[in-house]
Amino acid sequence: MVGLALLLLARRGLYSLRLVFPFFKNLIPNLGLWYLPFVVFCAILLPWWEASMVALAAVPILGLSFIGTPAELAASSCFQSSSGIFLAASAGMICLVAVARRVFVAIQRSGADESAGGVLFSLDDGKVWASWYGRGPRVLLGSEDKVSVMMADFLAQGEVAKRLSGDRK
Repeated sequence: MVGLALLLLARRGLYSLRLVFPFFKNLIPNLGLWYLPFVVFCAILLPWWEASMVALAAVPILGLSFIGTPAELAASSCFQSSSGIFLAASAGMICLVAVARRVFVAIQRSGADESAGGVLFSLDDGKVWASWYGRGPRVLLGSEDKVSVMMADFLAQGEVAKRLSGDRK
């Protein structure tokens, strides 16, 4: 949201997305939509608290690199406001990635609990379907002939495994 606000301000001429390098006067890239890519990169690859440390460390490192001494940083109202916007946008991106990670984990683990009732097999028009009590839509397993052969093979393999593990005891 903060990034969209900055882009809107830049289009009205109230904010510049250009990065000026002190030693390379002719190098003035326009950052545009690539304003915070390394924070997103860190948020994806690192845990949320490490990505937060990267964002916090980036403020003084980039400030000292491009503006000057700590006294100049403290006196620069532009640096203070841009640091606040940078940290707010970074926090938003890190939170978004952390929530997305939790959603993906919850989706992956949703089918792992069989205590709710197990698997229900059903036959409809010669096709075998599997569904889980209280969990999403049913899944097509295949035709009755193919599934019955696969199930018989699965059960036979289970019996062989029981016999082999029973012989070792």
